[in-house]
Amino acid sequence: MRQFSSKATFLYKRVFPIAWFGIVGLVAVVIVPVILAGRAPLFMLLPLAMMSLIGYVIMRLLLFDLVDAAYLDDHYIIIRNKGVEERIAIQDVVNVNATVMTNPERITLTLRTP
Repeated sequence: MRQFSSKATFLYKRVFPIAWFGIVGLVAVVIVPVILAGRAPLFMLLPLAMMSLIGYVIMRLLLFDLVDAAYLDDHYIIIRNKGVEERIAIQDVVNVNATVMTNPERITLTLRTP
Protein backbone atom coordinates (compact mmCIF):
# COMPACT_ATOMS: atom_id res chain seq x y z
CA MET A 1 0.00 0.00 0.00
CA ARG A 2 1.48 3.34 -1.08
CA GLN A 3 0.39 6.66 0.41
CA PHE A 4 -0.24 9.35 -2.19
CA SER A 5 -1.69 11.99 0.09
CA SER A 6 0.55 14.55 1.73
CA LYS A 7 2.23 13.63 4.98
CA ALA A 8 1.70 17.25 6.08
CA THR A 9 -2.11 17.00 6.04
CA PHE A 10 -2.17 16.88 9.84
CA LEU A 11 -0.29 20.18 9.94
CA TYR A 12 -2.64 21.75 7.40
CA LYS A 13 -5.87 20.56 9.02
CA ARG A 14 -5.05 20.65 12.73
CA VAL A 15 -1.91 22.63 13.63
CA PHE A 16 -2.22 25.60 11.26
CA PRO A 17 -5.80 26.58 12.28
CA ILE A 18 -4.90 26.33 15.97
CA ALA A 19 -1.81 28.48 15.41
CA TRP A 20 -3.74 31.01 13.30
CA PHE A 21 -6.60 31.52 15.73
CA GLY A 22 -4.22 31.25 18.69
CA ILE A 23 -2.18 34.18 17.42
CA VAL A 24 -5.32 36.20 16.69
CA GLY A 25 -6.62 35.39 20.18
CA LEU A 26 -3.30 36.31 21.80
CA VAL A 27 -3.26 39.67 20.05
CA ALA A 28 -6.87 40.23 21.14
CA VAL A 29 -5.96 39.46 24.76
CA VAL A 30 -3.22 42.10 24.55
CA ILE A 31 -5.30 44.73 22.68
CA VAL A 32 -8.61 44.52 24.61
CA PRO A 33 -7.23 45.86 27.94
CA VAL A 34 -5.57 48.73 26.06
CA ILE A 35 -8.88 49.57 24.38
CA LEU A 36 -10.79 49.32 27.66
CA ALA A 37 -8.27 51.66 29.30
CA GLY A 38 -9.03 54.23 26.59
CA ARG A 39 -5.50 54.33 25.14
CA ALA A 40 -6.52 52.88 21.76
CA PRO A 41 -9.64 53.28 19.61
CA LEU A 42 -12.20 50.50 19.34
CA PHE A 43 -11.61 50.03 15.60
CA MET A 44 -8.27 48.36 16.50
CA LEU A 45 -10.33 45.16 16.86
CA LEU A 46 -11.46 45.36 13.22
CA PRO A 47 -8.25 43.84 11.75
CA LEU A 48 -8.51 40.94 14.21
CA ALA A 49 -12.12 40.30 13.28
CA MET A 50 -11.25 40.45 9.59
CA MET A 51 -8.28 38.08 10.07
CA SER A 52 -10.53 35.65 11.89
CA LEU A 53 -13.29 35.79 9.30
CA ILE A 54 -11.07 35.63 6.22
CA GLY A 55 -8.90 32.93 7.81
CA TYR A 56 -11.94 30.79 8.58
CA VAL A 57 -13.40 31.19 5.08
CA ILE A 58 -10.11 30.31 3.39
CA MET A 59 -9.53 27.34 5.69
CA ARG A 60 -13.06 26.10 5.09
CA LEU A 61 -12.60 26.31 1.32
CA LEU A 62 -9.08 24.89 1.12
CA LEU A 63 -8.24 22.84 4.23
CA PHE A 64 -11.15 21.47 6.21
CA ASP A 65 -12.44 19.21 3.42
CA LEU A 66 -9.10 17.47 2.86
CA VAL A 67 -9.00 13.78 3.79
CA ASP A 68 -6.56 12.62 6.46
CA ALA A 69 -4.82 10.04 4.26
CA ALA A 70 -5.18 8.38 0.87
CA TYR A 71 -3.48 5.12 -0.11
CA LEU A 72 -3.18 3.24 -3.36
CA ASP A 73 -3.54 -0.52 -3.08
CA ASP A 74 -3.43 -2.93 -6.02
CA HIS A 75 -6.99 -2.37 -7.25
CA TYR A 76 -8.33 -0.02 -4.59
CA ILE A 77 -7.96 3.52 -3.32
CA ILE A 78 -8.22 3.63 0.46
CA ILE A 79 -9.41 6.92 1.93
CA ARG A 80 -9.16 7.68 5.66
CA ASN A 81 -10.93 10.66 7.14
CA LYS A 82 -11.92 11.32 10.77
CA GLY A 83 -11.42 7.69 11.73
CA VAL A 84 -13.55 6.30 8.89
CA GLU A 85 -11.92 4.21 6.17
CA GLU A 86 -13.45 3.81 2.71
CA ARG A 87 -12.23 1.41 0.00
CA ILE A 88 -12.96 2.55 -3.55
CA ALA A 89 -12.34 0.28 -6.51
CA ILE A 90 -10.22 1.98 -9.15
CA GLN A 91 -12.73 0.92 -11.80
CA ASP A 92 -15.37 3.05 -10.01
CA VAL A 93 -13.38 6.25 -10.62
CA VAL A 94 -14.85 8.15 -13.55
CA ASN A 95 -12.71 11.28 -13.56
CA VAL A 96 -9.65 12.68 -11.76
CA ASN A 97 -9.11 16.43 -11.40
CA ALA A 98 -5.91 17.87 -9.97
CA THR A 99 -4.95 21.37 -8.90
CA VAL A 100 -1.25 22.10 -8.98
CA MET A 101 -1.18 25.85 -8.39
CA THR A 102 -2.58 25.65 -4.87
CA ASN A 103 -0.97 24.66 -1.64
CA PRO A 104 -1.77 21.99 -0.63
CA GLU A 105 -2.23 20.34 -3.99
CA ARG A 106 -5.64 18.74 -4.36
CA ILE A 107 -6.89 15.70 -6.24
CA THR A 108 -10.64 15.33 -6.70
CA LEU A 109 -12.13 12.02 -7.75
CA THR A 110 -15.48 11.67 -9.47
CA LEU A 111 -17.03 8.27 -8.73
CA ARG A 112 -19.73 6.23 -10.44
CA THR A 113 -21.66 5.96 -7.16
CA PRO A 114 -21.50 8.41 -4.26
